[in-house]
This record gives sequence, C-alpha cells and structure tokens, in this order.
Amino acid sequence: MRTTSSLFATAPFAALITLSLRCWQSGCGIAHAVLVLLLSAPQVRRRALVRWPRGTPDADGRVILLRPFFTAAQVRARLADALAVEARTANQHQADAQYWGPTGAIELRAIDEIQDLILSLRPHTAHGGKFAALCHAGLGTMLAQWRADSGDPDGFGLGTIHSVRRALELRGDRDD
Repeated sequence: MRTTSSLFATAPFAALITLSLRCWQSGCGIAHAVLVLLLSAPQVRRRALVRWPRGTPDADGRVILLRPFFTAAQVRARLADALAVEARTANQHQADAQYWGPTGAIELRAIDEIQDLILSLRPHTAHGGKFAALCHAGLGTMLAQWRADSGDPDGFGLGTIHSVRRALELRGDRDD
C-alpha cells in the first residue's frame, strides 16, 4: 500500500485527483473537493519540479548539485546578484590600480564575458533547472578557456568566474 507522500513523489497529479475524490466521497461535497484541488495544485507542481535532476558534472566527473530554480528569471536574478558583488570588487580593484595593477580590468573583462554568455543562452523552457544547468556548464567551459589563456597570470579572472558559478551551486556552507 502506498502512502500519500509516496504518491506525491511518483505521480503528483494523480495523487492530487485521488485526494480530491476521497474528500468528495467522504461527504465533504463537490465544492470542498474542488477547493482542495485548487489549493493543492501549486504545491504538487512545485514538488514535481524539484525532482528534476539538478546536477552537472565538473571537470573531474563529480556531479555538482545545483540550487533548485523554478524559472529562468530566478536563475538570472541569482546570477545578477553574484555579478553585482563581483563588479563592486572589480571596481574597487580598478580604483586602486596602483596597488592592484591590472586586476580590476581583468575581473571586469571576465564579468563582461559572463554577461555575454548569459545573454547568449536562451531558456528553452520556463523551467529554471535546465537553464541553471546550461549556465553552469557554460561557465565551466569558460573556466577551461581562461585557464588556457595566459592573459590572467594571477587568476583573478578565474576567481570571478568561479564565484559566479558557485552562486548556482547548492552548498552546505552558505545560505541554502
């Protein structure tokens, strides 16, 4: 016999209909059954979306779990926040160029390339998990290109890309 929670995990919408039919059969009335159906639908839809695979392999073949995103707009907002933090740091480094040298310019170049990557990726669906995986994989490719490039001798551009990429990852040491 299946429990209600296992029904939600395997067939969320069938479980929702079953729940509303049980409510109606128990004498609550059709209006109450429809109300249960309408109020529970967004929660069931969210549970179904969270089951989407959120991991992408890194260069070593390990699977990195990504944060659960429901829409591409949430992914873009998360990336925009991470880019704003990195841009603030890059501008501070560029303002103190006597100490930091070309570090600020390198970081800003990395930020520009990240923004170009994000704009070039078009979300194929409204599902944010797929778009987050595309962005994460694209940033991984960008990391490999920056490692091969000799224009970032101290690795500050790599650090900028890593920081933005980590904003998409599910990490236990952050605000998950």
